[in-house]
Amino acid sequence: MTYTMQSGDTFDSIAEKYNIPVEELLRVNPGVNPYDLYVGQQIEIPSRYRYPLVRERRSHEFLPSQPMPPQSMPPHNVVQ
Repeated sequence: MTYTMQSGDTFDSIAEKYNIPVEELLRVNPGVNPYDLYVGQQIEIPSRYRYPLVRERRSHEFLPSQPMPPQSMPPHNVVQ
């Protein structure tokens, strides 16, 4: 499977998303420098890892339709 790099992606974040060891991701992408990635770059994900992990919502997490209590508000993050 081919994956197209998006803003903020790293080999570590992709490995976590697809539950693949970073070493395996590096092995199947020998010509890719993990320290010089760019948006739109395509890398290979081995076929046995082609489905991203689905994370379970924990009972303490709020659904988007529910406002978060002020004391639980996370800090703002800048998306690039």
